[in-house]
Amino acid sequence: MDIHRCRFVDYTPQTITTTAFSHNSDPANFTPKSLRLAIGRTDGSIEIWNPRNTSTKWLLESTIGGSAGGTVEGLVWSSPKNETPRLFSIGGSTYLTEWDTEKGIPIKNHDSNAGVIWSVATSGNQEKIALGCDDGSVVVVDLSGGLGTIEHERILQRQKSRVLSLCWWNDEYIIGGCADGRIRIWSYDGATKGRLLQTLRVDKSKTESTLVWSVLALPQTNQLVSGDSIGSVKFWDMKHFVLQQSFTCHDADVLCLSSDASGTKVFTSGVDRKIFNFNLVKTSKTTSKWVNSSNRLLHANDVRTMSSYQSKQMNLICSN
Repeated sequence: MDIHRCRFVDYTPQTITTTAFSHNSDPANFTPKSLRLAIGRTDGSIEIWNPRNTSTKWLLESTIGGSAGGTVEGLVWSSPKNETPRLFSIGGSTYLTEWDTEKGIPIKNHDSNAGVIWSVATSGNQEKIALGCDDGSVVVVDLSGGLGTIEHERILQRQKSRVLSLCWWNDEYIIGGCADGRIRIWSYDGATKGRLLQTLRVDKSKTESTLVWSVLALPQTNQLVSGDSIGSVKFWDMKHFVLQQSFTCHDADVLCLSSDASGTKVFTSGVDRKIFNFNLVKTSKTTSKWVNSSNRLLHANDVRTMSSYQSKQMNLICSN
């Protein structure tokens, strides 16, 4: 009889900080072959997953190793039609980094020339990236030059509060959730381009400033969604820039938001680990309202990121 000594590695993976699908949802078409999911971790590594592998369903294609002391705090893709998707990351510095996902090396490091970058978002036409910084700056860079080209375009009208979250509104507005309990809306179109147009205020905390951790644009319904540090999820009217509905459903900070392609389902999560699903329900022929329809406790730790993707073949939401 052979006697073998067996030991198991006590494997503890690094915390996932951010995720991003390479393409926007497109329910009318089939999933593109180039669709990928990028996952960033606290050790600075980035994993590239292929969800279309027929045998294993999800295939880890490559891992970009992190550097000592490095971290990944935000990931975005730029995927213009008929072009190879480009991956960008931010991580506790003033730099935006573009990656070669096949070789696992950085192609370009672009200095924002502002404060430490806290948030990042790609425009609808996939040719611009907005960077929200620690000093209150929002920097816009241009990607239209192609692979490895990142050019500074402009800094939007300045304000003093840290920009914690960003999203684009039909390439017409850039919306930032800030550390002073305010949502700021900058113009990115016409004669007012770059100017601060509106400031929306969320509820105040009794002990400290409310942090607007997440913002989500819903152009299909002409609305904006925000999640903050007191557990509130708010729906705003983007025509008149007023609050429409507010839900205090989370027990702690709301760190991430996501929606389906139609903009009629919104998913929220954060420190309390619960994922809430809000549905837009018609109350009459001309009016609708958001309803907190369900919630699930699926995670053992904070949910820091959610990403969704829909096509004819897929209907996915990734939370970590």
